[in-house]
Amino acid sequence: VERELDRVESATERFATLDAALDAGYADIDVVMQNMGHHYLNADLLDATFQVDEPEILVYAPDAGGTMRLVAVEYAVPLALAESAPAGFTGDDDAWDRNETFELWTLHAWVHLDNPDGVFASHNPEVVLP
Repeated sequence: VERELDRVESATERFATLDAALDAGYADIDVVMQNMGHHYLNADLLDATFQVDEPEILVYAPDAGGTMRLVAVEYAVPLALAESAPAGFTGDDDAWDRNETFELWTLHAWVHLDNPDGVFASHNPEVVLP
């Protein structure tokens, strides 16, 4: 699991700034949640396959100066394409959420900001939005 987390962290470092994500095809989906952040989706990546180094969603939160910084990645698989949760990361620590509102299986990985609740927790108390 540590190697996989290192791999996704390395693969997404290029999206440290929001402009880089926007340039790469990620778009604001108007999902902003306290203890999570602002969500940006690359719809071209939505399919039935979990790819550790290609997360469908990037999650940003403002730093102390108000600049949006990458804090987490989120994987998403449409419910219509998968009856059960994807295999995901090695082991049993990743718990996919069946999100009926968005009709997606989702999984956060807090690889760019430490999460005291765990790397795969859906919420992070360190992310406090204004």
